[in-house]
Amino acid sequence: MPILHPRPVRLHAFDVAQLSVPADPPRPESVLDEAGRITSGDRHSSYGEPLDNHQCTADLITAFMRRKYGAQLPAFTGEDVCMINILQKCAREANTPKRDNLVDICGYARNHERCGEERKLRARGG
Repeated sequence: MPILHPRPVRLHAFDVAQLSVPADPPRPESVLDEAGRITSGDRHSSYGEPLDNHQCTADLITAFMRRKYGAQLPAFTGEDVCMINILQKCAREANTPKRDNLVDICGYARNHERCGEERKLRARGG
């Protein structure tokens, strides 16, 4: 006598993903990653090369300080502006700690580095 196999019974359709083990929740973006994303994306498209933007501010600070104090101060650089902005963010963080202060500190440090890189590139004629 032949062995009869019962027909498979379909209980209901389901998505294979329902059977998988859920992945770990996504990790929040670090302040370093956020600063890198911002300085390479939104801010760069809004303000252009960090060297040009921060050097413009440096030139204005130099003119203001020389006019106000009448001294022959050395010219400020774009990198100086980045450091001043970092100090401002440190002062704000000391008063009211906020994640945004840390993101901005990282962003200004990155811009400091980018100013130096761009300055070297331009000095070589690039």
